[in-house]
Order: sequence, then C-alpha cells, then structure tokens
Amino acid sequence: MEEKVHALRKLLTKAYSEKVFPGCSFALVTKNGIETIQLGNLTYDPASPQVTENTIYDIASLTKVIAPLSVAQILIDNGTLALTDRVSVYIPEFSNDKNKEGALLSHLLTYTLMYDLPCGTRSLMTPDTTPGQLAERLTALHLTDLPGTRYLYSNITAFLLTQVIERVTARSLAELVSEKVLTPLGMHSTTFSPSRFDIETIAPTEITRVRGVVRGFVHDESTHFLQSGGITSGAAGLFAPVSDIAQFIQMTLNKGVCNNQRIFSENAVSAWKTDHFPNLLPIHTPLCWSDDFTVAPETHRPHIISKGGFTGCFMMANLEREIGLVLLSNSTYPERREGSVDFKKLKEELTEILSR
Repeated sequence: MEEKVHALRKLLTKAYSEKVFPGCSFALVTKNGIETIQLGNLTYDPASPQVTENTIYDIASLTKVIAPLSVAQILIDNGTLALTDRVSVYIPEFSNDKNKEGALLSHLLTYTLMYDLPCGTRSLMTPDTTPGQLAERLTALHLTDLPGTRYLYSNITAFLLTQVIERVTARSLAELVSEKVLTPLGMHSTTFSPSRFDIETIAPTEITRVRGVVRGFVHDESTHFLQSGGITSGAAGLFAPVSDIAQFIQMTLNKGVCNNQRIFSENAVSAWKTDHFPNLLPIHTPLCWSDDFTVAPETHRPHIISKGGFTGCFMMANLEREIGLVLLSNSTYPERREGSVDFKKLKEELTEILSR
C-alpha cells in the first residue's frame, strides 16, 4: 500500500507542477481505511487559500451516480421501480415518438438512448427560453434509433431519471438523496445547496464572460438554468469535500454496506459492473458508472467502475483488488479546456496504478 501511495503522490505532484489543476484533494480508499492527499491552492494565485481536506468542490457528473442513480437503485431494491419499467409510465409526455415506446429505465441508467440533438443541450437554450420550456424540450426530444442499440453519454438521461424519481415519490431528489444516501453514509458536507458554506472554502471552477467567477453555484450551464426555475437536472449540482465521496467509494467496496448498515443490496452493487447491453461491445454499459472518458473501451476491465466530472473530478473502484480513489480538482479554472487531454491522461494513469 505504501508503494501505491508513493506512486499516486508522485503522479499528482507532477500533474500539479504541469498546471493540470491549481490544486487537488485526493483520497485512496480501501474497505477499512481512507488516506488523503492535498496539493496546491484554490486558484493559481499563490496567495489564494491552500487546498485542505475540507475544501468543497463542484463534483459535476459524479452527481449522476451519487444522486439519481443511488436513489433509483434504492427504489429498485424496495420494489418501487424496476429496470424493465417503461419511462412513459412515469412521464407520459415523453412518449411522443415511436422510437421512445420501448424506452426503459435500464436505458436511462446505461446511456443507451440516442437523442436527436446534434448540437448539444445548449442549443435548446435560446435567449427567451424559460427553465420550464427547456425541461419540456428535453422531454420531447426525438430518438434517432431504437433504445439499447446505440450509446450516447448525455445529461438528458439523468434529467429524465430525476423526473421519474420525483414523480413516483412526490418528493425532491435533494430530499431523497439526503435521507437515503448522504445521511446514512455520514456525507454531511455533500449538498445541492453550497450557499451553506463559507465561499472561501469552495474552489472556483471557471471565469466566464457571462457568469463571471463561477464559485458557489453549479458550473454546468443547463443544470444552473434549470435550477433557476426550481427544476432539478440530476446531471450535476452536488458540492462535496473529498472525505465524503471517499465514504461512498468505501461503501461500494463493502458491497453496499457502511457502518454496519446496508445502503444498497449486494445485487445492486454487482449491477454497477454488469454489462447490461453486451451487443454494444466494446462500449461497456454498467448502470450509470459508465465513464467513456477514462479507459479506452477495448482495454476496459469490468471489475473497474469509474465516473468522471467535467470540472476535474474522478472516482473509481477496483472491485477485484478492493481499492478505490477519489480525485477532486478544478481543472477547468480559470477557463475550460474542452476534452482536456491532460486530465484524461491523468485519469488513465490513476486507474493503472490501482490495477497493479
């Protein structure tokens, strides 16, 4: 283990020196322990606060796994939902397209719905669009192919899954994830409401022309826009320190158990590494953990599950070696680097170290 810690610290220090990020908070996780490493500052200004174990980061798409997937998994465990349920049962207005008739919850959870949206979600946000109208447009999007026949990583699936959850329970995703996941796991500093924290403890994610310094509110534009209308996207929005996310990884390594309390069934955790649509190989399709930005599909190892976040976050669990990691950073600061090669390479190297 000491050898792994040394290799990880060396790799992170190299990334920091190469300005992959201004600073980072990292955790190496085993079934029985968590070891953290912090490097650098909140920004590239040497006078900015140093990163600590309590630094709060916008965890971007890690939200998808910790919030809508987790709550959906619990609802599946208790029989409220099933992977074979049709999406239109819960969202009748979704069924406006023949290709959508066979869309199941399993398709939402595996990104196997091919939306007819060549220019991305932001193309739906014209200057006069309201949050409610954006939600309607996302729901009404047509599919170009039958469900389960193609893979498309998209925030839309998380949005639709969140709508299913909130409609079937008549409760907000924020309430449900707090009650069923965050509180049982002791993730007391993970929240959709970062305003509860001192702004100086939150790492900024970007400086933009329109929004200025993005700090203390969600980086993802469509999520932020929907939030302004009281609509939860489920695709992003959680803020957290590294120790909280490490608790989630540790629970995963312990097959759904934390502090002698079962959060998820063992079958649920097993489903997180199962390839639910093997017809799409070499693309791997586990439930929501799919991170096609990490390891090339042809070298994918099914016992490794991972999820990346656009802001510079990454969590991974090697279920065979019973070890995992969490990396929180703000590599998008001061401005985003679309498809950052440096951060992608870092994720691949971190994954490789934990595979040895």
